[in-house]
Amino acid sequence: MIVEAAIGLAESQGAAAFTMRALGAALGVDPMALYRHFKNKEELLDALADAVLADTIAPIGSDGDWRQRARSAAAGYRTALLAHPSIATLVARRPHGGDNTLHATEAGMAALLEAGFSPREAAFAFRTLTGFTLGYVLLELGIRERVGGPVEPVLRARYEALDTSQFPAVTTCATELAVVEGDELFHHGLDLLLLGLERRLNPSRRKAPARTGPSPPAVKGRRKPAR
Repeated sequence: MIVEAAIGLAESQGAAAFTMRALGAALGVDPMALYRHFKNKEELLDALADAVLADTIAPIGSDGDWRQRARSAAAGYRTALLAHPSIATLVARRPHGGDNTLHATEAGMAALLEAGFSPREAAFAFRTLTGFTLGYVLLELGIRERVGGPVEPVLRARYEALDTSQFPAVTTCATELAVVEGDELFHHGLDLLLLGLERRLNPSRRKAPARTGPSPPAVKGRRKPAR
């Protein structure tokens, strides 16, 4: 109840303006009563950051190809952060998190280890994927807050108005460069990361997908001619 109320307050007032006094007023209790549940404001903020990640655990799953599991997890992570924009900055400042964060980390690391990555490679891959997703969300939220509307038409017009002799590449790609947020760009970047990770995976340790069809007939060896 306290965490849910705190999330609502942070979303309405902004995480920077969040106070225990305001939360106590919203709940109709003495702010000092909140300290029976949380040692201080920072501990409560840790709980807020961890709570919004609860929905990212299920998309990781425990079955299927590691690439699909990673893609689903990253998409779920982004969705959860976009649903709570004021909390996204808290998540960026609290990388260790609580139970939800740890369970998501366990599921993600298990998928990468099962794929054949070494512990170091799996850890670095996990941090790269989560860092890309969090950074992309913070970029999206920052753009939306500053522009207050669709940014693509503004950027496209800006690029198209440039001197083509000075910026030939930019003006040629004005439409494409104007895309700085959204699903398509996110999934494109995610696909590039997954492709790079797959190439880093040692071929001898790659786990081939399970065969679903009948096994191919055995090829008979050529009989040596009798001497």
